[in-house]
Amino acid sequence: TQAAELEIQATDVVIDALFGIGLNGPLTDEYAKLVKKINQFPGFKVSVDIPSGLPAEGQVLGDAIFKSDWVITFQRPKLNFLLPPSSPYV
Repeated sequence: TQAAELEIQATDVVIDALFGIGLNGPLTDEYAKLVKKINQFPGFKVSVDIPSGLPAEGQVLGDAIFKSDWVITFQRPKLNFLLPPSSPYV
């Protein structure tokens, strides 16, 4: 299924567990389109460990980052959770 074919639906909760901490670099192509489309869904948004598209450390690149209302992380917060450029996503 292509991101463009995904229909926005009424939801109570959207859970983001697409990628993990090992992702390096901004999301591209269909993954970027998918995250941007999912960000349009209504409802409370939760990410598992880290929002898809957000690096754990380093510069925040691109605009295809899952916009979480809440992040459930493991062991300890990632460095970028504490920095101002990440605030729209965490």
